Amino acid sequence: MKRYVVRRLLMAVPLLIAISFVCFMFINLIPSNPAEVALRVQQMPVITEEAIAEMVRQTGAPQFDQTGMMIRGTIVRHLMLPGLAGDTAQVLRYLAEHFGDRILVSLMRQYTPFGMAERYPELDRKITDEEYEQAVALFSELGLAGFLQDKESISESFIPSFEGQGV
Repeated sequence: MKRYVVRRLLMAVPLLIAISFVCFMFINLIPSNPAEVALRVQQMPVITEEAIAEMVRQTGAPQFDQTGMMIRGTIVRHLMLPGLAGDTAQVLRYLAEHFGDRILVSLMRQYTPFGMAERYPELDRKITDEEYEQAVALFSELGLAGFLQDKESISESFIPSFEGQGV
């Protein structure tokens, strides 16, 4: 009997290790970012950071002609998503720290849920005025240059029909 119990315990060790490994993998592979869940994309920040760095390397700092038209440079457009003000703050801090005045930033508030957004309750609402005002304050505090959007830009009239007509 003693031998049977010892053998069973020894057989249980690899099984417990395997179960622990599987649990660890599930916990670390499940994205916590609603954007990653909806878009089925992981490691979005790493890919985006590399892409922005390459664009800035290729274009240099913004340059304008005598009429004020940008003729060279990089504009980073950041679409705010509901409930992710912390992510927006991280993005703005990153851009200010790594690129400063070598880029312009467009802080977009026009996210309008439609279609399958109802499947993701955390994405099924527009950006609040408070969320956008906090982001604008940080934008200014960090000394970023670029573009801000009026509240009118969140109207559903800005959503294309996606019916394939007139494309």
